[in-house]
Amino acid sequence: MKLSGFKTAIFLSILISLAFISGVSADTAINNVCEINKSGIYYLNNSITSDSGNIITITCSDVVLDGNGFYLDGNGVAEGGIYANGVTNVTIKDVTVQGFRYGIYLKYVDNSTLENNAANLNELVGIYLLNSTNNIVTYNNGSDNHLYLVLENSNNNTITNNTANSNNDCGIFLDSSDNNTITGNTANSNADDGIYLEHSHNNVLTGNTASLNKLTGIDIWYSNYNELINNTANSNNDSGIYLAVSDNNVLTGNTANSNNDCGIQLDGSNNNTFTGNTVSSNHENAIYMLDSYNNTFTGNTANSNEYGINLDASHNNTFTGNTANSNGDYGLLIYDSENTALINNVFNESGMHIQSESNISAYWNTHTIENNTVNGKPIYYFKNNVGGTVPTDAGQVILANCSGMNMENLNLSNTTTGLELGLSSGNNITNVTANSNFWEGIRLYYSDNNLLTGNTLMDNSNGISMRDSDNNALTGNTLMDNSNGIVLGTSNNNILTGNTANSNGKYGIYLSGSNNNALTENTVNSNNKYGVYIMYSNNNNITENIANLNYYGMYLENSNANNIFNNTFNNTDNFAILNSTNYWNTSAENGGGNRWFSNGTGFSETHFDYDGDGFCDPYYTLDGNNIDYLPIPLDPTTHSDITVPDVTINSPIETTYYVNNIEINVTASDNISGISSVIAEIESVKNITLELDGDYYLGNIGNLSNGNYKITINATDWARKSNSAESVNFKILTPEIYDLTTENNENIGLVSIFVDEDILNFTYKITEPNWSISEIHLTAFNESPNDPASMWYTEKYLTKNGKVKTFYFNEEFDPSAFEASGTVNLTEIPVDPSGTLYIAANAVVRKEGAKKSVDAWANGTSISDRTDIMYVEYPLE
Repeated sequence: MKLSGFKTAIFLSILISLAFISGVSADTAINNVCEINKSGIYYLNNSITSDSGNIITITCSDVVLDGNGFYLDGNGVAEGGIYANGVTNVTIKDVTVQGFRYGIYLKYVDNSTLENNAANLNELVGIYLLNSTNNIVTYNNGSDNHLYLVLENSNNNTITNNTANSNNDCGIFLDSSDNNTITGNTANSNADDGIYLEHSHNNVLTGNTASLNKLTGIDIWYSNYNELINNTANSNNDSGIYLAVSDNNVLTGNTANSNNDCGIQLDGSNNNTFTGNTVSSNHENAIYMLDSYNNTFTGNTANSNEYGINLDASHNNTFTGNTANSNGDYGLLIYDSENTALINNVFNESGMHIQSESNISAYWNTHTIENNTVNGKPIYYFKNNVGGTVPTDAGQVILANCSGMNMENLNLSNTTTGLELGLSSGNNITNVTANSNFWEGIRLYYSDNNLLTGNTLMDNSNGISMRDSDNNALTGNTLMDNSNGIVLGTSNNNILTGNTANSNGKYGIYLSGSNNNALTENTVNSNNKYGVYIMYSNNNNITENIANLNYYGMYLENSNANNIFNNTFNNTDNFAILNSTNYWNTSAENGGGNRWFSNGTGFSETHFDYDGDGFCDPYYTLDGNNIDYLPIPLDPTTHSDITVPDVTINSPIETTYYVNNIEINVTASDNISGISSVIAEIESVKNITLELDGDYYLGNIGNLSNGNYKITINATDWARKSNSAESVNFKILTPEIYDLTTENNENIGLVSIFVDEDILNFTYKITEPNWSISEIHLTAFNESPNDPASMWYTEKYLTKNGKVKTFYFNEEFDPSAFEASGTVNLTEIPVDPSGTLYIAANAVVRKEGAKKSVDAWANGTSISDRTDIMYVEYPLE
């Protein structure tokens, strides 16, 4: 029986083999472009190239197409390699499709398989599933396509173990496709995203690798209820995993390391769950959340990122049992966010921080922060407390809307900000050590009336930082080796007394937009850039401070009305001033100005007290708007100067000036004490204080009337010795100037006439183009033009009666002139010596191109017009 059975088995095996051989012989070979419209098994007998349409079109179900390793080539212009529409149970395997718009295109295709195919160099898509369900796409590969694998409106498909590398856009792309399983695929080095989902829900992505892509590893938009499990998204140029407007997704056990942006990023995404993910060594945030609510993070690891976890305007999120070690700046930042729960998280070498650009209390006092540690020490978060003491085992302290609390003898180091106060007032901070924190040792936000005394802050970004915080007192604090010592931003009425801010990287003390603060008896030495820097800050009192060995002792930018006195400066540059006007001394009784040293060349080292008032002579001009009138000398003794200043009057000189606005120019010098003041006295008129401009003392006599004057110069040195021996006599005689107006009422020039001693001076000048002078005339009468019976009312210039004495001056020009001047000796004119001489002026002028000349009169009126006649009155002796 056993033998008979064995033989029967052999017989059946032979029959099966024969049947198989018969089936193979029935397969259909494809040698050229074709349509498969009958069910069966087909195979490529050779590679096929075509420039148009689809090479193989499948229009029936139950088809197996075996490429046998051959390729289909569209030469970069054909529509498709393989196209199937409205069929089921199709298998396509072992074929390479290249150079098409679509490599393999399944439209309304269900329950089919794509296996071990290659799709390269296709213009749009390598493998495209449209409205296709329950298909398996496995062990395919493709590169240099625009998109490699696309599912559009395609559900319940299984995408496994495919390789989608180095494509021109995304490797794997899902649009409006749900309930797909995407497992074990590789999508690396693509020019856009590795894996992209849009409007796609309830998909499961497991064990995929999406690394080294130009944008994001796994990019999810408007997609909900997806699961991402054990995927790797490393070293992408943007973020590792990105969720935008995507809710209720679950991310578990994924790795997103070494990305150029964030490890995991959420934008407008809510109710997502993140468990056991690793996000490390990213160049920006480990996890960044913007406008994302009600997300849960449990047991994730975020180490060695440029920044840790950042909540930006994201509310009601929960973090439990996460680890954030060795991140730059912060392990976790809560920025303008409410109702965050932080429980049982571990931070090392950077802690947490709360920050807001406004004073909205909900950003500070709505959080639940419990049982977290930094560097093995508790993080204490107090909200809405009145009174109380912070335990001394604290590793980091945050106060939100608290008052009357005591913080004393704490060591808050190697975290983000050692001690942070938000909207907290009336607290005492004493003998706190806060060193080597990424941001501040102590930071105050919108916090007033706090006392900070005797604290030590070293090697922080800012030792003490205050933002919008008023009426605080900082006394006796030590701030060294920080990037900046004390920083005040828009903080007013604070008192900084007796603090030491030395050897900081940039600023010892910095004020921006901060007014009415008092900086007294502070020491700011050896800071790399600025001792005290004041920008857009006004009405501050800066007194009795020491600023030595900084590059700039005091820097002021757009800051005014600050009182700066009784300070000691000894720096490379003691000051720099930009658009600022300030007060640099108080009264002599209250100590005067400042001490200005600079390795033997400072003003206080090179200038002395000559007048016995205890201050340098002369005063110290920092710039045109900033003067220390009472600089304090290094040598307190009074120096003697018995010589008087040397004075030379350069202008005016002994002459007649035909203008009434003359510059005063004086050279004054004193080689011992220097010049204190130079005053010009115009005898019986006024005194003018001259100002030094370069090497000269300058002023102006002002508008003096015609006459003779005497000017005397009084120069006084700082030893109060004066020289008033220099004087000059001068005369001012300004001419009358009249318009030269034609008979057609055109103003074409000017006429000036004046009498100096017995000489009549006149000048005619053409000012309008195209006009010139042909003749000039001067006429003089003894009679007033105001007398109707006078010669002025006749149309003749000369009469035969003997009672009128006249002269008539006439000159013709050939060719015409543009200016003419001359003099008349009035003593040579036959006039009545008992009266007054009245002088009138006119001219004959011509316009270029005109047929004839016309008359023009000074003051616009000819003699025959009988009114408003220009004349000069010359009294005769």
